[in-house]
Amino acid sequence: MSSRLFNPPNKLPVLFVSPFRWLSHYAIRHPRQVLALVVVVTLAAAPGMLRLKLRTDGHALVSQNAPEVIYDKNIRDQFGIEDQMVVLIRSGHADGVFNPATMHLHYTAIAPLVIIWSHGLKRTR
Repeated sequence: MSSRLFNPPNKLPVLFVSPFRWLSHYAIRHPRQVLALVVVVTLAAAPGMLRLKLRTDGHALVSQNAPEVIYDKNIRDQFGIEDQMVVLIRSGHADGVFNPATMHLHYTAIAPLVIIWSHGLKRTR
Protein backbone atom coordinates (compact mmCIF):
# COMPACT_ATOMS: atom_id res chain seq x y z
CA MET A 1 0.00 0.00 0.00
CA SER A 2 2.84 2.40 0.74
CA SER A 3 4.08 2.16 -2.83
CA ARG A 4 0.73 3.47 -4.05
CA LEU A 5 0.94 6.48 -1.72
CA PHE A 6 4.24 7.68 -3.11
CA ASN A 7 5.72 6.71 -6.43
CA PRO A 8 8.84 8.80 -7.03
CA PRO A 9 9.54 9.84 -10.61
CA ASN A 10 12.15 7.72 -12.34
CA LYS A 11 14.47 10.71 -12.49
CA LEU A 12 14.99 10.84 -8.72
CA PRO A 13 17.59 8.39 -7.44
CA VAL A 14 16.30 5.97 -4.84
CA LEU A 15 19.18 7.05 -2.61
CA PHE A 16 17.51 10.46 -2.08
CA VAL A 17 13.95 9.22 -1.82
CA SER A 18 14.39 6.28 0.56
CA PRO A 19 15.48 8.20 3.71
CA PHE A 20 12.61 10.68 3.37
CA ARG A 21 10.11 7.90 2.73
CA TRP A 22 11.32 6.13 5.88
CA LEU A 23 11.15 9.38 7.87
CA SER A 24 7.60 10.17 6.79
CA HIS A 25 6.41 6.64 7.56
CA TYR A 26 8.08 6.73 10.99
CA ALA A 27 6.50 10.11 11.77
CA ILE A 28 3.05 8.79 10.85
CA ARG A 29 3.47 5.64 12.97
CA HIS A 30 5.02 7.40 16.01
CA PRO A 31 3.68 10.99 16.13
CA ARG A 32 4.23 11.50 19.87
CA GLN A 33 7.89 10.47 19.71
CA VAL A 34 8.50 12.72 16.72
CA LEU A 35 6.78 15.69 18.37
CA ALA A 36 8.77 15.09 21.57
CA LEU A 37 11.98 15.05 19.54
CA VAL A 38 11.01 18.30 17.81
CA VAL A 39 10.31 19.94 21.19
CA VAL A 40 13.67 18.77 22.59
CA VAL A 41 15.59 20.01 19.55
CA THR A 42 13.76 23.35 19.64
CA LEU A 43 14.47 23.82 23.34
CA ALA A 44 18.11 22.90 22.82
CA ALA A 45 18.42 25.49 20.05
CA ALA A 46 16.49 28.24 21.91
CA PRO A 47 19.47 29.73 23.83
CA GLY A 48 21.42 30.12 20.61
CA MET A 49 18.43 31.56 18.77
CA LEU A 50 17.96 34.20 21.50
CA ARG A 51 21.56 35.38 20.97
CA LEU A 52 21.16 35.45 17.21
CA LYS A 53 21.37 38.91 15.70
CA LEU A 54 19.98 39.58 12.26
CA ARG A 55 21.75 42.34 10.37
CA THR A 56 20.46 43.07 6.91
CA ASP A 57 22.68 46.02 6.07
CA GLY A 58 25.62 45.73 3.73
CA HIS A 59 28.08 46.50 6.52
CA ALA A 60 27.34 43.13 8.11
CA LEU A 61 29.06 41.43 5.18
CA VAL A 62 32.29 43.44 5.26
CA SER A 63 34.91 44.00 7.94
CA GLN A 64 34.53 47.30 9.80
CA ASN A 65 38.20 48.01 9.03
CA ALA A 66 37.81 47.68 5.26
CA PRO A 67 38.81 50.88 3.43
CA GLU A 68 35.44 51.01 1.65
CA VAL A 69 33.53 50.88 4.93
CA ILE A 70 35.70 53.58 6.49
CA TYR A 71 35.25 55.79 3.40
CA ASP A 72 31.48 55.23 3.47
CA LYS A 73 31.34 56.11 7.18
CA ASN A 74 33.32 59.31 6.59
CA ILE A 75 31.01 60.38 3.74
CA ARG A 76 27.91 59.60 5.81
CA ASP A 77 29.29 61.57 8.78
CA GLN A 78 30.41 64.50 6.63
CA PHE A 79 27.09 64.91 4.81
CA GLY A 80 24.76 63.64 7.55
CA ILE A 81 23.45 60.76 5.44
CA GLU A 82 21.26 58.30 7.35
CA ASP A 83 19.63 56.56 4.38
CA GLN A 84 20.04 52.82 3.98
CA MET A 85 20.24 53.25 0.22
CA VAL A 86 22.73 55.47 -1.53
CA VAL A 87 22.76 55.71 -5.32
CA LEU A 88 26.03 56.39 -7.07
CA ILE A 89 26.02 57.59 -10.66
CA ARG A 90 29.22 57.47 -12.66
CA SER A 91 29.31 59.11 -16.01
CA GLY A 92 31.93 58.80 -18.71
CA HIS A 93 30.79 62.12 -20.14
CA ALA A 94 33.24 65.05 -20.17
CA ASP A 95 30.86 67.13 -18.01
CA GLY A 96 30.50 64.35 -15.45
CA VAL A 97 26.98 63.80 -14.21
CA PHE A 98 25.88 67.27 -15.26
CA ASN A 99 24.84 66.46 -18.81
CA PRO A 100 21.38 65.99 -20.34
CA ALA A 101 21.55 62.18 -20.63
CA THR A 102 22.60 61.63 -17.02
CA MET A 103 20.13 64.19 -15.69
CA HIS A 104 17.37 62.44 -17.65
CA LEU A 105 18.44 59.12 -16.09
CA HIS A 106 18.24 60.72 -12.67
CA TYR A 107 14.82 62.16 -13.38
CA THR A 108 13.32 58.97 -14.84
CA ALA A 109 14.94 56.32 -12.63
CA ILE A 110 16.06 57.74 -9.31
CA ALA A 111 13.55 60.50 -8.60
CA PRO A 112 10.58 58.06 -8.42
CA LEU A 113 12.51 55.98 -5.87
CA VAL A 114 12.96 59.05 -3.69
CA ILE A 115 9.25 59.86 -3.93
CA ILE A 116 8.25 56.29 -3.02
CA TRP A 117 10.73 56.21 -0.14
CA SER A 118 9.60 59.58 1.26
CA HIS A 119 5.93 58.49 1.23
CA GLY A 120 6.83 55.30 3.08
CA LEU A 121 8.79 57.34 5.63
CA LYS A 122 5.81 59.62 6.32
CA ARG A 123 3.56 56.61 6.99
CA THR A 124 5.94 55.08 9.54
CA ARG A 125 6.40 58.24 11.62
